[in-house]
Amino acid sequence: MQFDLPLIYPNAAIAFGQYLDAIEAQSFVAIAQRKQVYWDYKRSVFLKSGIRRLVLLGPPGNLWEAPDTLDGLKVEKLDADQLRSQLKADAEGVRLAFAGSCFLLTNNVLAKITPSGFIELYKRLPESLFLAHDYDNHHWFEMSAQCALLCDLYVPGHINDYTLASRLGARILAGVPIGSVQWSDAFVAAHRNEIFSMPRAIGPLGKHHPYPKFRFRNQVIARLQSDWPDVGFVNAGAFHVKTAQERWAEWVGHHFHLIAPVSSDVPIRFFDALLTGGVPLVPVALKASLDSYGVPDRFYATYGMNDLAQPKDFLTRLSQRYPLSDVASRMLRHDYAMQHYQLSATLRKMIHKTYLALSTQ
Repeated sequence: MQFDLPLIYPNAAIAFGQYLDAIEAQSFVAIAQRKQVYWDYKRSVFLKSGIRRLVLLGPPGNLWEAPDTLDGLKVEKLDADQLRSQLKADAEGVRLAFAGSCFLLTNNVLAKITPSGFIELYKRLPESLFLAHDYDNHHWFEMSAQCALLCDLYVPGHINDYTLASRLGARILAGVPIGSVQWSDAFVAAHRNEIFSMPRAIGPLGKHHPYPKFRFRNQVIARLQSDWPDVGFVNAGAFHVKTAQERWAEWVGHHFHLIAPVSSDVPIRFFDALLTGGVPLVPVALKASLDSYGVPDRFYATYGMNDLAQPKDFLTRLSQRYPLSDVASRMLRHDYAMQHYQLSATLRKMIHKTYLALSTQ
C-alpha cells in the first residue's frame, strides 16, 4: 500500500486566540479520512501478525534506558539515521524485516528527525506501527500537532485538551504519563538498598530549569530559594552532565521534593521522587490529575500559596506528617512507582493499549 501523508499542517503554530478557528478547519476532514485508510490497512496487518518487536526510535534519549526484552517481546534501539541508511541500501528487505514492528518515539525525537524526515521513514514502512509519546503536550503545541498528525497512535504524556489531536484523526492512547525514565531497571535494582540506607536531608530538593514564558512557576521557585537551599534554578545542561549514579545520589539524599509544574502537567520529577522513596510536594490543583491516574494521596503532599508564604512552618508540619524515620512508607512509595511508573511499566501500558486499539475499529 502506498501512503501519501500531508507534509506538515502549515498553521500548527497557532496563537491561542486562533485556536477555535484552527480546529474547525475543513482540511482536517480529509486528513482524518486519509488516516483512517492507513489505520484500517495497518490494523489488518497487525491483527494477523501481532506486535513482533518494539523499536525505540532515536537519536538516543530517555527511552533507551529500557530493557532489551519486555515480557518476551524483543526491544530494539535504533537511530533514525541508521534506519534511513538501511532503507537506502535495501528498501524492500528492510520493509519486510520490520513488518509487524511497533516503533515508539517521543516528541523530542520527532523534532530532531524533523517531520519531513519522519514522513520518509513512515512511507517506506507501511506494515509498521508508529507511536508518539508526547512529553510536552501541555505547552509545545506545534510539535503535539505533528505527533498527532504523523503517527498511527498518539500518546499524550499529560492530561490536557486533545481537541486538535482528535480533529486530525489521531487515535489517542490516554492515561499514560511519562513516569520515571532516567534510570534502567537494572540500575534501580543494583542501587535499591541505598533508598533505605543513605542519610536524607529534610529540606526539599527542587532544582528546575528556568523557562522564561512560565513566569508564575518561576516566581514560586524563586521565593523559596532563600528558605530551601536545594530549591532553585539550574542551567538546562546541568542535568545531562551528571552520571546516573550522581543523579541517583542526589534524589535519594532528600526526603521531600518540590514539584513546580509549568502548567497542569504532572512532571517527570514527581515520579522520580516516588521511585527514590521521597515525598513529592505538588500544588493542590494537581491532585485532580493524580486522582485520575489513581495515585494514592498518602504518597504525596499538596501545597497552596499560603503554605509557601511560610516555608519553614510548612516544612515542620510536613515532617510531622511524613517523618524521616518512616522507612516502611519510603519502601511503599518506591515499590508503587517501580510497579506502575518506571519506564518498563510505562512501555507495558502502551503495548497493552495498542492491542486494545487494534481490537477496535
